[in-house]
Amino acid sequence: MVSIKLKKDTSLLELDPNIEEIELISKTLKSIPEEVFNFKLLKKLVINFSKLEILDFRVFKEFPNLTYLRVSNGQFCEIDEISPSLTKLKELHLYNNKLTSLPDFIGELKTIEVLNLSGNKLITLPLTFKNLINLKRLSLDRNQISKVSDWIFSLKTLNHLSIEENKLDDEQRQKLFDHFKIWF
Repeated sequence: MVSIKLKKDTSLLELDPNIEEIELISKTLKSIPEEVFNFKLLKKLVINFSKLEILDFRVFKEFPNLTYLRVSNGQFCEIDEISPSLTKLKELHLYNNKLTSLPDFIGELKTIEVLNLSGNKLITLPLTFKNLINLKRLSLDRNQISKVSDWIFSLKTLNHLSIEENKLDDEQRQKLFDHFKIWF
């Protein structure tokens, strides 16, 4: 993986456009630079921008081969409602941001096996999550979740659920323990 610390004057055009994995790090940029779209063969994209204010998922349609996407440690609190065409995405990591809600389209990403939403401000999850038929790992630690909907028990492939440091009552904890054997 090519790891690049971006500054305002950094150019990505010097890199091989056939790169398949790239990590972009910035303490100053508030949006994803358009030069990233030159890398059409990307399979793995990591964006760690501490000032990222907007996450527009439509930009990821430029990467039809993307199997791994991580956008972490940003300042954005919501994601646009437009569904990208990420038909190969297996892992989606949106941890340590300021997300308060999630768009329904995430439930349409049926190839997702790993979903990490830890360290946000989520209160609930969209009902469309029940459509994540290949989901194996779901991380929801350090959010504001007080109730988990019963649809979570219908996720047959889910074999790891992490949901510590939320606002679950004893009844919710017991239901999750009974089904997933989670210790709190």
